Amino acid sequence: MNGQDSLGGNSRTSMLATISPCSSHLEETLSTLRYASQARSIVNTVRVNEGPQDKIIR
Repeated sequence: MNGQDSLGGNSRTSMLATISPCSSHLEETLSTLRYASQARSIVNTVRVNEGPQDKIIR
């Protein structure tokens, strides 16, 4: 399973990538930035979750 499988789908998704200005956290910061860059390409299509019975009720 990749990140797109986990984050995509019928939902609104927000992501916040938190990084550190400290040089001792450079590798973790770069890893976070790489992941955030890949996550930007995920596109979700939001729609109302309803079955046939739900439409009758409305």
